[in-house]
This record gives sequence, structure tokens and C-alpha cells, in this order.
Amino acid sequence: MHLYLIPPAVALVGNAAMGFHLMRRTPSSRVTRAFSFLILLLMGWAFSEIMMRSSPDEETALFWGRILYLNSFFLPSAFVVLAYVYTGGRKRVFTFLPYSTGFFFIWFLFTDNFLVGMEEIPPWGYDAVVGPLFTHFIGGYLGVIAVGTLVLLRYYKKSSFTEKRRLQAMLTGFLLSLVLIAITNLLSRIKDLPLPRMGSMFTLIATLSFAYGILRYQLLIVPTRERAKETLDARCGALCTSCGRYLEGECPSCEQGERGLRESCPIYQCSVQKGVLCESCSLLLGCETYKTHSEQCPFRTDQFGLKARNSYLWEDADPDVAFQIFKDYTIRGSFGLLITREYPEKVREKYDLPHVSVLWLSQLEEHEKGVDPTNLPRLTHTVTQFVRQTPQSFVLLTGLEYLVVHNGFERVLKHVHMINDQVMTHSSRLLVVVDPKTLDPKELSLLQRELRSLKKENLFKYPA
Repeated sequence: MHLYLIPPAVALVGNAAMGFHLMRRTPSSRVTRAFSFLILLLMGWAFSEIMMRSSPDEETALFWGRILYLNSFFLPSAFVVLAYVYTGGRKRVFTFLPYSTGFFFIWFLFTDNFLVGMEEIPPWGYDAVVGPLFTHFIGGYLGVIAVGTLVLLRYYKKSSFTEKRRLQAMLTGFLLSLVLIAITNLLSRIKDLPLPRMGSMFTLIATLSFAYGILRYQLLIVPTRERAKETLDARCGALCTSCGRYLEGECPSCEQGERGLRESCPIYQCSVQKGVLCESCSLLLGCETYKTHSEQCPFRTDQFGLKARNSYLWEDADPDVAFQIFKDYTIRGSFGLLITREYPEKVREKYDLPHVSVLWLSQLEEHEKGVDPTNLPRLTHTVTQFVRQTPQSFVLLTGLEYLVVHNGFERVLKHVHMINDQVMTHSSRLLVVVDPKTLDPKELSLLQRELRSLKKENLFKYPA
């Protein structure tokens, strides 16, 4: 490979690796999807630059030059969309509208005033010769990027300390790469400076800073569930064959139950029509059918009577019953998130919970599931994201005393309030376990006012 092809090749491979890594960590995240589209455009830029510079003739080089600019036209718009989605924007129209700017720029490609032609610059190969419209394009390009930057800066002003650190990492890397690209790829053309056009190489700085900010300061949980068996468990993902009532012959799987009841379930009908189990459906996490009807299974008898959009308090030093409740609801189709002081693998094995998401309250943050107990904003944000991105969830918190030791009761209660607000506005349940002997009566009373006290005598009398 010639030296002049190394920078875009490094950009191509580096951006692809970073996009794949983030997509593998959080495939369902809206931020990940927006980030991945931005990565695809950067990869398109790098690939077309390789092809343009190594073209055998001017005509081929001009074709790849147009492809290069086609990718660059949509890059500012993709950045605006990423900024909007990252800051919590959810309106679909604003995730598509910014791309209209890219379409507006396309007509530039077919005018002699934008791309005059190609010139061969040894040893860099072919490069574009731009016309007078190029300056106007740069103005529009920078204007769109300024909009995305302002969106992030407005969000920065009202963010928590941890969120500000994450945004600082993102914006510093992005603005640095923008300055370097502007010097080598834009100003060098306008001022006719003899600089190598290595813009695609500098995009790696922005990619790395965004990925670092997201992965370093935000624990990204990928919701998981055990895959249903094709013929015995329910199509919705409820693990009927693991349920006590099924094993005792009191409640059949819908696949084995009465046909009329089975066909009255909208989730079952949707699964049959698509020819796929819910667990294998790529639309599961955003499925409105699942979200609306998962609580109305015609075969299911609720074991414990915990209602969705409610938070509960289990006052007992022994968490076994709480784990029994948690396991029952995850068996019945809820996505489970366990927050625990115990080591993740140990607690999974102890309570037979192989397919739930786990947060380990530990100061060893380098562990994949570790979250520092003093970093309550990060913990709350992670729980909030989990509740928001799953159609039905159950969150079990068993380390409240540990959080109180590191933060004080008032701070912990404040974050319990925030999590409860999310639970009440989504199809979710929260169960907090606490040993009443570890809190004074006033603190316990405040916790009872926020959460519904759960006692053995007010649970339904069915075995889990």
C-alpha cells in the first residue's frame, strides 16, 4: 500500500471497529443507532478517498470524488441528529429533518462551479479541484455543525457533574478533529496551501472521543432474556416450563392451552403472522403490541400481585423472597435488572438468574458490570435507560444499605425518588430490599412513604 493511502485506510478500519464495538454493546440504543449512521458516513468518506486517490485515470477519480462529497454532505446532519437523540429528543420528525440539508447540497456535485475536475498530486494521487461554490458549501457545512454543537452546549449547562465530564470528552475531541479537518481539507483548498488532505484520518479523533465519553462515563446495559423454547414456552418469551404453576399442572403454556384463548392474545397473533418468536424479533424492545398487551396474558395467573408502574419495599434482612418474586416476573416475560452488592456471577448462580442484566455496586469500576456506589447519577441514569428502552421491566435493588453508607440517606432517597418517577411512567416494577435494623425509624418512614411496603401476608398465596 502506498503511503498516501494509509491515513484513509486507518480511518476506515478504526471507525468500523469503533462502530462495531458500540453496536455490540448496545444494539437497541437510539444513541447507538444515530452514532452508527454517523460512523457509516465516515467509513464511506474514507473508502471513497482511498478509491479516488488510487484511481487509474481522471474520470474514475472524479466519480469517487463525487461519492466522497456525497458522504460529507450528510455528515453535519448526522451530527445534529446524534446531538438531538443524545440529549433526549424523541420526535421522529427531528431525526429526519436535518438530512434535508444534505439533499440540498447534492445539486452542487453536478455543477462545474463546485467540482471543476481532478488533479494528480504526487505522491498523494488524485485530488479534487474545487470551484467558487465550494466556499458557500463550507459556510453551510459549518453552520449545520454549529447547530449540533449548540444543542449539546445547552444540554451541558443543565447537566450533572458526571454528564458534563462526558460531554467535555465528546466536544473536545469533536472540535479538535473539526479544526484539523478545516485546516487540511478546507482552508488548504481555499488558500491553495500545499498541505496533505488527511481529513478522513482526523475523523478518528471525533469517533474515539464520542465512544470514550459514552462508554467511560455511562454504564450501558444491554437488556437480555433467556430465549423461549420453540414449542413449550410462550411465544412472548414467558418461560412457562420454568414456572411452578406450570410444573404443578395448574397453568398451561399458551402453545399447549386452549386454542381460542391463545388466538385472543394480540402478541401471539403478531408472532404467528411474522413467523418469529418475540425473543428473535428485532423490534421487540420498541414493540407497542408487546408493551400494551404483555400484562393481559389470557393464561397467566399473577403469583404475587405486584402492579406495573409501582415501586415496592421489602423490609427483611433475608432477600430470598425478593429474589423469588424477581425471578417469577422475569420468567413471565419482564426484562430484569438486578442491582446488588454481591458479585454478579455468584448471585446469578445462587438464585438461578442466568439471563438478567446486573449492576454490581463496587468501587472496582473497571469490572464490566461495576458501578461506583458514590456515583449515584450514573446508577440512576443507567436504571432510567433500562426502564425506558424495555417494553416491560422489573428492577430489584438489594444494596440500599451499602449506598447509604457511601452517600448518606438523604442523597440515596433523592435518587430513589427519581427512579420511582421513571417506573411510574413506564411499564415497570421496582422492588427495593432493606434490612429495617440498618435505618433509624424516621428514615424507614420516609422510605415507606415513597415505596409500597410489601409483606408476606399481602402477597398472593401461590408458589413461584
